Amino acid sequence: MNKLITKDNHQISFLENEISDNETVLIMAHGITVNKDENGFFVELEKKYNAEDFSTIRFDFRGHGDSPIKDIDCTITGMIEDLYTVINYAKNKYKKVNLLATSFGCSISLLLLKHFKKNKLNKIVFVNPVISYKTTFTDTDLPWGNSFFPQKGIESAIDSAPILIGRRKFKTGSKMISELFYYEPEKVKIKEIPLSLHHGTNDTMVSYKSCSDYYESCKSGKIQMTAYNASHGITEEREKLYINIDKFLIDA
Repeated sequence: MNKLITKDNHQISFLENEISDNETVLIMAHGITVNKDENGFFVELEKKYNAEDFSTIRFDFRGHGDSPIKDIDCTITGMIEDLYTVINYAKNKYKKVNLLATSFGCSISLLLLKHFKKNKLNKIVFVNPVISYKTTFTDTDLPWGNSFFPQKGIESAIDSAPILIGRRKFKTGSKMISELFYYEPEKVKIKEIPLSLHHGTNDTMVSYKSCSDYYESCKSGKIQMTAYNASHGITEEREKLYINIDKFLIDA
């Protein structure tokens, strides 16, 4: 297991499969409550793109997987620093750096790109992206967020800390709860970097409409979106998803 150290001294655990003489790497950024395997999805992508002569990097955000930080001490600000550190590491080693993020990892990517130098990334793929914290957590009409997150504003949410997220009971502390109200990833428009969005129309965890609205707001940029007759994770149409990501990352 490899380690990277952030500026705030968090030790990031990551796996890198470096293909000899290859100049392109795919970084994979996972969602909340899971880890660098992303329930096996990233493991499959790693095998697939290593076979296509892509190097790959997958890592654990703080509070997840092999991170020494507890889930209750995880923050969005810290996760942004984690992703920043991984991208900088890759940029110093590879000519082309592609990013594939899933779910909550997409929101972290957007927030990072608000101030990040755009030329550090070649292409970006978002799968089931959390575009808005409001429609996913703080003021949602979807069953998942409604099942655990108080819908009566920030005071009620902080009073309920720690909030347990999902079936893994990820403990969210008061600082991260506040961040969910203050951060607005949907306002970060990616227009300079090619971006491919993938979302299931039957997703009951993360808003498909928020993704579609984001696509419409960025249509003047280098953006594309594919809808699937599938739930969160797009497991029902996984092969179609693979084909479409291939077209974007390899064939285009």
